[in-house]
Amino acid sequence: MDKKKVVYTKSSVDKKIKKTFLFACVGLAIVFALVSIVSIIIISSYSMSQLALFDNSSDHQVAVRNIAILFIIITLVVTGWVTFIVVKKSVKTLHKGICKPMLELILGIRKANEGLEDIGIVMAKDTEDEITLINSVYFKMAKQLKTHVDDIMKLSGLTEKFENSAHYDALTGVYNRRRFGELIQTHAVIAAKKNEPTFICMLDLDLFKKVNDTYGHAAGDEVLKVVAERVKGTVRPYDLFGRYGGEEFVMFLSAPDAEIAVNFAERIRTIVYETPVHFEGIDIPVSTSIGVAQMAPTRNYENAIKAADEALYKAKKNGRNRVELHDESSK
Repeated sequence: MDKKKVVYTKSSVDKKIKKTFLFACVGLAIVFALVSIVSIIIISSYSMSQLALFDNSSDHQVAVRNIAILFIIITLVVTGWVTFIVVKKSVKTLHKGICKPMLELILGIRKANEGLEDIGIVMAKDTEDEITLINSVYFKMAKQLKTHVDDIMKLSGLTEKFENSAHYDALTGVYNRRRFGELIQTHAVIAAKKNEPTFICMLDLDLFKKVNDTYGHAAGDEVLKVVAERVKGTVRPYDLFGRYGGEEFVMFLSAPDAEIAVNFAERIRTIVYETPVHFEGIDIPVSTSIGVAQMAPTRNYENAIKAADEALYKAKKNGRNRVELHDESSK
């Protein structure tokens, strides 16, 4: 920091401190003196009036008056001295406990302001009022901080939206194809450590093009959303479910054997089929065909998808609205 600024600040603060407490000292001394004088005059007058009742000698009264004046002078000296000592101690204590920390705070703010100027925070200029300087910097910092907090909140919201768009399908809210492929690797490793068989299920809505052609694309979107909600509400927390593309969905699940996996897929098929999708006063019948394939140790995710897709094609060929297990003997 510039040496002149430091000297200016110190002298400015010290000058104000000395001036303030000088007035305080003088004021307290005057108050004590006046109170003492008034008190002594009242006591002396009362004493002299009492003495006059018993002795009318003028010499005696003069002597008493002189003693009273001497007593007043001594009292004033003692009072002034006591007042000076008390005020001096008070000034020392206040300077140590208030003024010195305030001076350090002001110097610290001046130092900090050199860096704050880079972000647009400049303390008030052309003022000797240190409190005004502190006040100006504080409120500018608070304002700047609020702006940055608002920016961070907006950025956080944008980041969350970006993550959602990167991980979830915008229409149905389930995992998108890319995110499903990322998560399945971790789930497959966990299942392998537990020695649990895993399966891939491919779901395709039957005659979905006819739904779009008959009821419109808005109705088709509603069908996709409702079906996704039904399946998502059925799968277990440790299973995976996502949209593979168009009217196709994909599911990853663990099951003790193929029969249980097929039964689970059959349960989902029934849930989708048994209740039509209601849209703008119209009940739209919906069904799905499902192909199931096991992720064997020698079959990776891509091969399992291919096998499940073959089973799905078989379900379509055999009349739709059914579940088919991939024929392992065809490998």
